[in-house]
Amino acid sequence: MDNCSSNISIHQGMGTTQEERFLMALKPDYFLVDERKEVDFIAFAQKLAAHIKFYNDSNVEDGNWSNFFQWESTAILVQLYLWDVQKLQEQYKICKIEVKTSTVVADQKKTLLSYFETLNSQFLDFNRKINVLDSTLSAKETLQGTSPYFIQKIKELNDKITASTNPVALISNSQFDKNVQQLYGLMHNWKQVAGENISNQLESYSNHKPHFTLYLSFLKLLGIAQSQLNEFTKRHLDFYYRDILQIQPANARPDYVHLVLEPTPEKAVLVPKGRVFPAGKNSLGKNKFYTATADQAINDGTLHSFLSHYKTTTSLWNQSDFIKSNAQNKSFTVFSDSATMVETGLLIASPLFFLSGGYRVIFLKINDENLDLSHYKFFITGEKKVIEINATYYYGNYIYLEILASEKKIIAHDPKIHGSINIKTNYPVLKIVSLNGAKQIDITQLDIYIYVSGLKNFVLGTDTGLVDSSKSFKPFGDFPKNGNGFVIGCNEFFVKKGANLSLNINPYFTSGLDLQTEKLIDGLWSNTQTFNYEIENTNPILEYQEKNTLPNASSVSGYAKVILNDTDFAGEKFLETFITQSKADSVTLPVAPTINEISLQYSVSDTYVNGASNNPIEVYHILPFGYKKDQLYDSKFPHDGPVGGELYLGFDKVIPENGLSLLIQLAEGTANPRQEPATVEWSYLNQNSWTPIDPHEMGDETNGLTQSGLVQLTIPDFDTSQTTILEKSLFWIKIAVDRTDAICHFIGVHTQALKAVLTDFEQNGTVFTENTPKETISKFHEPIDFIKKVTQPYASFSGKKKEDDVLLYQRSSERLRHKKRAITSWDYERLILDEFPEVHRLKCLNHYRYNATTISNVSAGYITLIPIAKSNNYQNPVSWKPLLSLGTMKKIQQYITKIASPHARISVKTPTLEKIEVKFKVKYHEIPGADTRLYASELIKIINTYLSPWAFENNEVVFANAIEISALIQLIDNQIFVDYITDFEVNQIILNDTNDSVKTIFYKVKEIIPMTDFTLFVPNESHFIEEINN
Repeated sequence: MDNCSSNISIHQGMGTTQEERFLMALKPDYFLVDERKEVDFIAFAQKLAAHIKFYNDSNVEDGNWSNFFQWESTAILVQLYLWDVQKLQEQYKICKIEVKTSTVVADQKKTLLSYFETLNSQFLDFNRKINVLDSTLSAKETLQGTSPYFIQKIKELNDKITASTNPVALISNSQFDKNVQQLYGLMHNWKQVAGENISNQLESYSNHKPHFTLYLSFLKLLGIAQSQLNEFTKRHLDFYYRDILQIQPANARPDYVHLVLEPTPEKAVLVPKGRVFPAGKNSLGKNKFYTATADQAINDGTLHSFLSHYKTTTSLWNQSDFIKSNAQNKSFTVFSDSATMVETGLLIASPLFFLSGGYRVIFLKINDENLDLSHYKFFITGEKKVIEINATYYYGNYIYLEILASEKKIIAHDPKIHGSINIKTNYPVLKIVSLNGAKQIDITQLDIYIYVSGLKNFVLGTDTGLVDSSKSFKPFGDFPKNGNGFVIGCNEFFVKKGANLSLNINPYFTSGLDLQTEKLIDGLWSNTQTFNYEIENTNPILEYQEKNTLPNASSVSGYAKVILNDTDFAGEKFLETFITQSKADSVTLPVAPTINEISLQYSVSDTYVNGASNNPIEVYHILPFGYKKDQLYDSKFPHDGPVGGELYLGFDKVIPENGLSLLIQLAEGTANPRQEPATVEWSYLNQNSWTPIDPHEMGDETNGLTQSGLVQLTIPDFDTSQTTILEKSLFWIKIAVDRTDAICHFIGVHTQALKAVLTDFEQNGTVFTENTPKETISKFHEPIDFIKKVTQPYASFSGKKKEDDVLLYQRSSERLRHKKRAITSWDYERLILDEFPEVHRLKCLNHYRYNATTISNVSAGYITLIPIAKSNNYQNPVSWKPLLSLGTMKKIQQYITKIASPHARISVKTPTLEKIEVKFKVKYHEIPGADTRLYASELIKIINTYLSPWAFENNEVVFANAIEISALIQLIDNQIFVDYITDFEVNQIILNDTNDSVKTIFYKVKEIIPMTDFTLFVPNESHFIEEINN
């Protein structure tokens, strides 16, 4: 319907505070049968004495008893204390009205003079009595010292009234009114001085008159009966709650303490439940003892490594090592943007990358993908260091990686030289680092093509032995004959199966020269072929050797031979021809074939197929603290990181079936309360895979890493001797969280921890009175063998004092109404405020749905609870927000769910935060020497205090209401240093639900209206105030 409104009045309230829970009628002193005090009885006696006749020694009536109760020092101070100055001030107001309504000057003067005569008469009466005060009283000197001033002021006022021709103008004069107010101030001062001395008079004054002493003694005795009579309310409450309903005050709740034990080496010890630890004395002087809450096995296990891995707000992966920060009693965040950035990428290890010299090119294709090379960097293991290679695109989506001839050798991975590449392999490694913004792909196939030219890193030998190939040489000897030849040894080529070699020979042999090639296969020269300057490697060597050598008797492969097989060199034909021509003095002698320069050129290709059983190429993914081999089911590049963040705890000296008891100490309250609670998953490392830990198989008291507590589990079977993703031979636990800001900062992680509870060990009624400071407990009550040390690293916690009467009455009164069941809004608010004293205000919104995507106030079955924390005056009012810790909010959710309807869908949320931004120009009053910059700062503070009063001056935290713009304008204009303002604008800023970033801005609003029923306006330092200069 058109006239329906979604604004529901019950949703616009402020909820309930801790103070508002208490009913005044439950206070024992709310109703007193006899509310009179000793001062009242003395004043009563003074009045009564005037009505009692006094008979002298002759039994003749001689006045009344007033003199006995009027002139005693204590009686005088009581009279002065009860002087009704307030009534006199009210009479003066009436007097002024009579003067203003009268038209006759004489009557006006008479009215004023009459009033001040009454005032003067009362003062003189008190002044006479002051003069008879006991001289030992300090009050006498104080009062007498100020009486002349009063007499003088009265005289001045009377003189002004008498001389005045216009009494109406006179009483309106500020100076005249100031003099009157000074009189009242003096009278109030007399009352104060008297009041401060009465208590001493009644308790310790020793010079009372006998009859007055007797009367005061009577009042003291009467006070006993009066006190008992005034306990009527308390006795009535106790009778109803304690006797009839049998409700007793809640007992004190003992506190707990975490202890860390250190056994002697290689000894496992059982600390049985109930083992006693002394803890000094409490504030009442009684001995304190704590006992172990459960059996606990203590062993050698220690925390060896504490790491984290997570995504930052800039979408980069970071890593940190916290083993040095751990247990320093300082909080640290395990997921910080300032940590070390993680390299993500790919490691490709292959013998194809043995490239010792020449001009070298690596062609690489990944899945036939056309990758944006600006998001990648390429490195390879050089002879002296890791070399960065520039990449460009070639044809067919091949990445072109060029290594110039001037660059050093590409060698196998050496941890001492290539420490930045964390991998174990016998081959050179090509490292591909993906930068922020790189496209993620599933690796299915890698194609690698190598081209090398101008390679001179090989050995060459002829029939006469090793030849220096850098100089001219005769490959078939000085007198060549068939069967002569030269052998080529090049490990770089012969380790690569399928490689095709070309010999670059200068000069080329003549076309009429017939040559053959042979390859060493299984120790025999075979596979004879006609030489065409090319050789194919069909039988590669199994292992690459850095040094090239000529074959020996044990060589089985890795060599090629070029053999002379020409009819012109059959038998000794060349030698015979040479001899014949030399005898005939021939001009031209036959010349043996000569090589001036020789180099190698080869190409080779290979393919990696994900999932293939015998891939010749090794592919690994770079991980934060190690690497992992590419697998069919885990082949994303860049590799997937955690959804939120991960912590890795590495433990040394632990064995399967041992118990592991961890104390995780957190800085409680540091988790982002505006964030949804984090999902925390625990797992352990077995080989290179993480195995989830069933929550039912471990004890976790940390409530999703929002509170300190023990984590206990039995060590499962594991093997990390060959793991590559983290350090080997440790027991690793991974803690994965989906929201890194929804867990608390860490203080320390300790092994061999147990929990102990305060116990009345000596049966002397010891209960909780205060927390036990850290490092108080240091030993067992009765020592246990093989326990070397007991420490208490942190103070005790969770203790609660015994409930007092006021809290008993409050709890019982509420209990009779809600019956420990959450049904109405009243029930929800009182139940939670009672269970969680740290909550200052709670607002329950019934039929209200509030989540990340929906806000609806007409959703049946939904309950939204908005808790507010107590104000903290020690915090910066601009940055502090009255938000409960995420851990407390989780506890509220868990607690109320148990006692609410199972059909109610309950959520506990923080208030919506908004900021108001004011923009205007201002002209200040011209004051010589004034610093107008301070005016701007003062205006910002005044505006913030008006919009967010709860952040300043200990004001109560309340939800925001609508604010008229004109009210802000008037507030600023009323400041004494402001002349006028112009161009006034207001912007309303809605903050993000999970952080302080801006979600929405409404510009130039006409009225400030909070966006929700649970909005808080938070202070804003960025108001724009521009000064108007002349």
